[in-house]
This record gives sequence, C-alpha cells and structure tokens, in this order.
Amino acid sequence: MKDTVLELARQGATVLFSTHIMEQAEKLCDSVCIIAHGETVVDGPLAEVKRRHGGHHVIVAVERGSQAVDQVWADRSLVAKAHNYGQYAEVELADGADPQRLLTTILEAGARISRFEVTEATLNQVFIDLVGPDAARPAARGEA
Repeated sequence: MKDTVLELARQGATVLFSTHIMEQAEKLCDSVCIIAHGETVVDGPLAEVKRRHGGHHVIVAVERGSQAVDQVWADRSLVAKAHNYGQYAEVELADGADPQRLLTTILEAGARISRFEVTEATLNQVFIDLVGPDAARPAARGEA
C-alpha cells in the first residue's frame, strides 16, 4: 500500500490517507490534519506543523552519571519535558533554551555522553502534545 500511495503522489494525484498511526502519516504525507473530538486541532504542511508545534528536541544518551543528569532534566530553565528511557532520554527544551547550554550543563554535572543529537519533534510527539497522551493509547482509540 505504501508504494502505491507514494507512486500516486509522485504522479501528481491527491491521496487522502486516514490513520491513527502518526508514524505512517509522517512517512507518507506532505500535509496533515489532526482531528480530535470532531474538531480540527491542526491542519497544514507536515514540516510547518512540526516546526510550529514541535518545540526543540534533543536526544541524549549517557554512559555514566545518569543520576546527575536527572537533576538537569528538572531544570525548567533548560528542559520543558524529559522522557528518560534508561539508555537515552528524549528532551524538549524550554522556550529560549540553547542546546549547547544543555550540553555544557550535562557535562558540568559529571555525565559522560555517548550521543547528543538536536532533532525535530516527531508527528506522534506533536499529536500527544496537542491532543493528550490518552489519545495515543490503543484503548482510547477503541482498539484492543
């Protein structure tokens, strides 16, 4: 199906693709419209939606010093949200925070970093931020 949708789009056809799986939409769509509870939450080109609603994100993997880094994640002048997955963390920077300042603060805390990547938000992150975390769970979508 993916190949068919992409081929039709390459030929100039408009394809309306409906999904609850944001990863699919992000891979296949040029523009997105997110509807929640019968209301349009966001509508526009994918890149613009991610830029406007996605914030600034950093992926950080720490080899050692993860306890010290937990204190950095709590610093609201640097970090709006941090999702720590053990091996790495996905961090949304606070408004106006500089990724280089975050890096310096982590190093000054005594952590050893194996990965530090400034990245854009995924469409799924944008969806959760706009609609709420419960909407991303299968039970909320009526799936089993």
